[in-house]
Amino acid sequence: MTLTELAKSIYDSSTERIKTPITGSFSLAFVLYNWRPILLLLFSKDSIENKIQVIDIFFSSWHAIVVPLLIALLYVVIVPYLMMVIEILLNTANVGRKTNRSEQQLLDLTLKSKLLSQKFKNTQIESGEKDIKELNDTIANMQSQITIINDQHKSVVENYESIIVGYKNADSENSRFSKSLSEMESNFLYMTDYLTTTLKIIVSLLTPEQLSNILNLLTQLMNDPPHNVNTHLVNMLIEYEFVEDVIDNKTGFPTFKVTELGEMFRDNFLNWSRNNTDNNKNITFPTPSIPPLSPQ
Repeated sequence: MTLTELAKSIYDSSTERIKTPITGSFSLAFVLYNWRPILLLLFSKDSIENKIQVIDIFFSSWHAIVVPLLIALLYVVIVPYLMMVIEILLNTANVGRKTNRSEQQLLDLTLKSKLLSQKFKNTQIESGEKDIKELNDTIANMQSQITIINDQHKSVVENYESIIVGYKNADSENSRFSKSLSEMESNFLYMTDYLTTTLKIIVSLLTPEQLSNILNLLTQLMNDPPHNVNTHLVNMLIEYEFVEDVIDNKTGFPTFKVTELGEMFRDNFLNWSRNNTDNNKNITFPTPSIPPLSPQ
């Protein structure tokens, strides 16, 4: 082993020993306990012999070594236990603080919940009062409408009673009207049968071209009576009382006019032709006798 390696080994060993807790604690305790002889040795202006004599007389004793050693042992052995006790106390205090904080937060949340619940109840009460007010307004509205309806009902009853009185007074007139209505219905039924029979006869006897000419002639006579017409067709329509001879009030010349019977025939023919557009080529009608006209 070389001298350099020996020095390095001694240095490493010394460094390792210095790093131990007891060494550092003892060194610090020794300096603090023996500060006076150390300062005397370092800063006194006396000779080194006098410094050593003073230190031997006043400061050289067993307690200069033992007391720092006891202090170091106390620091190394007892201080960790003291720190453990302190940590336990601190943990207990921290847990207590956190518990108190949690309880305080829980209390705040409880109070807020009660406050919100009370606000909700108040809102419900206000809403209920509002609904009750609206309901009362609706009831008052309905009562007003009921009053109006009752007044209208009374007016209707009075009008109905007056109508009944008028109906009783006009009973004889209604009887005459009913009789006239029955006669009109009889005439209408006769005209309907007559038109139906005539329509069947015309459809069975005439070609589609002739039917079209009759329809066009009736339409022309209804809209703007012409002077030049097919005499044969006009005579046939006059024979069936669909057309009549009249005098034109404007010109004074004779002309032709479509009767109500002719208008009804034209309308019925148009309705019949629409309903039988697809089948009128295959339809054949018997040739019944023309019923006599009712007295005009």
